[in-house]
Amino acid sequence: MRARLLCVLTLPLAVAVLVAGCGGGEGIPPKTAAALVSNLDSVQRGVREGECERTQPTLRRLEQRVRALPSDVNRDVQATLGRGVRKLEQLFKAECKQKPEPVPEPEPEPVAPPPVVTAPEPEPTEPEPEEPTVTEPEEPKPEEPKEPKEPKPEEPKEPKPEEPKEPKPEEPKEPKAGAEGAKGAEGRQANR
Repeated sequence: MRARLLCVLTLPLAVAVLVAGCGGGEGIPPKTAAALVSNLDSVQRGVREGECERTQPTLRRLEQRVRALPSDVNRDVQATLGRGVRKLEQLFKAECKQKPEPVPEPEPEPVAPPPVVTAPEPEPTEPEPEEPTVTEPEEPKPEEPKEPKEPKPEEPKEPKPEEPKEPKPEEPKEPKAGAEGAKGAEGRQANR
């Protein structure tokens, strides 16, 4: 909005400079008028592009050139140009104080994390009350007394009857050498 206002103000200043430089009395010399118009264009372009720091020196030069106009330039032209430059300076300062709104960078759309699959927890269940069943009591059957099992004593083993041994026939004994052998030989001879 202010940039438009700045444009609206610089245009009349430029026209005033050109008209004053075209003659018709004590006007602005053509070289000076061209420099003033060039400075006005630079200020307007700098503000529009948001380059306030670079444009500040150009605005100072414009102000110095208007003050340095030759004394033979019409006083009304000098006053109009002076007021226009001061107004332009105010607008410039106001425009440059406002920080240009940064163009928001499009934020990437958030990527939803993959869904976490969890097993559903079983719902607590209350056991359904059971209906009582009617049963008739049975009379207990008498149980046979059970004797504790004791280890059986081992029965004494009877010795097995030995089979009768048949007498073995005696085998003839051979004579032994030596003293007994002599007796045996004598006895044999006597038996003969």
